Amino acid sequence: MKPPQRDPLWRRLFRPELLFLAGTLQALTPYVIWYYNGPNPSYDYPITYIPVAFWGGGYLAFWLGAKLAGLSRPRPTTIRLAHGSSRVAWLTWVLVIGILLQCVALVRVYGGIPILRFMAGDNSLNVDDAARANSFIGQLALFLNSQLMLDGLVLLLLLTAVLTNRRYRFLLAMAIVTLMAAGVFAGKRQTVAIAITVLASGSAVYFGHPLRPIFRYLGLRRARWWARVAMIAGPVVMLAFLGWVVTLRTGAETTGGAQALSYLQLGLVNFEAQAGEVGYGPKKFYPARLFEYFIPNRMVLWAFPGFRDDMPPRAETSAPAGFYGDLHWNVGLPGALLFALIVGYIAKYFYLRASRRPWHLLVYSLMVWTLFAPYLYNHFLTANFLPFPAIGFFFLVYVAGVRSRRLLRTRPAGAATVPERQRAYATIRPRDASNHSHSRHR
Repeated sequence: MKPPQRDPLWRRLFRPELLFLAGTLQALTPYVIWYYNGPNPSYDYPITYIPVAFWGGGYLAFWLGAKLAGLSRPRPTTIRLAHGSSRVAWLTWVLVIGILLQCVALVRVYGGIPILRFMAGDNSLNVDDAARANSFIGQLALFLNSQLMLDGLVLLLLLTAVLTNRRYRFLLAMAIVTLMAAGVFAGKRQTVAIAITVLASGSAVYFGHPLRPIFRYLGLRRARWWARVAMIAGPVVMLAFLGWVVTLRTGAETTGGAQALSYLQLGLVNFEAQAGEVGYGPKKFYPARLFEYFIPNRMVLWAFPGFRDDMPPRAETSAPAGFYGDLHWNVGLPGALLFALIVGYIAKYFYLRASRRPWHLLVYSLMVWTLFAPYLYNHFLTANFLPFPAIGFFFLVYVAGVRSRRLLRTRPAGAATVPERQRAYATIRPRDASNHSHSRHR
């Protein structure tokens, strides 16, 4: 396919600069809440406003990194299938079946189905298993990475429909249902949010709309109407799901909106607790500890005991301190600004190539969640949520046979632009498929 001739509106909305700006504003919003309502009474923490320097300066560094990445434009490429769409389909089936089998195996780990135990009022599962989940070795890590790989395969299914005019409607629906069910099964809200974000952002960047291509792939009539309904109902359903899961896990009656506001504050509450102890940081210059979640938890305890020394204070022990929390504690403000500069460059580099190269599309779609919700997470420093899945996507694209090939300077006949991709699911015909095949062999 030909690289886009112009940026559609939705693709511009998913630029890394806008996403990280939205995330930065969300991270600083608790100051507005505390100004009018006072500090959060559930926690003991100072208000130093030191995090403003990290978030404000960090965004400027991120923006500069993105601008530096934009100085070199990628060479035009086209996407083709080396083995047809059937290989993508059977890989999807393998992962769907694998995730279902892992759910059966995890029943032994949890001593039952987690969501059913929560519904029965059993809160004994509320233990700190974050270390096991963050470790790249273990059953929970495999379960998480399998879901993230399936997110990528769903995007590849959408992409191959334009290249071959062949659709696997039942398989796509089965894969999406499996992703949602796996998150509900384990009571994990974040994996459901990541799956939705990956599909919406990948579809927006490549096709020009976050939802319409999925509905057209499934053969639904009035796909535009369904997309509008989903964009309105989706956030409401997600908030309701959030409140429901929290109520089940803690036994406390709450709403999704109240829980969302609570999550919005937790990262800054913990960040302020750190700042109250070490100011602009660091507590001890220890950059190696930034890679703690790249190492199996047992190995950390055995071979790197220093990682457990001088741990940062937590007003809420079950939550991290946001995107800059570990950076502030271990490398201080200069290190945090340098990290933001590098992340800005990487994010824009992948964004500029996402509409032309399948691996870049999958990786950037996974980055979007961290860029949009940095007030609580920094998945760039958590191996299982971004670095290792990015490596997995590389091999997944290779095995699936989805290739990118450099184009000549002149536009080949039949090459698809972004506006044409937007109309692909409504207008593609056998003749169009032959045109795509013709453009791939030129």
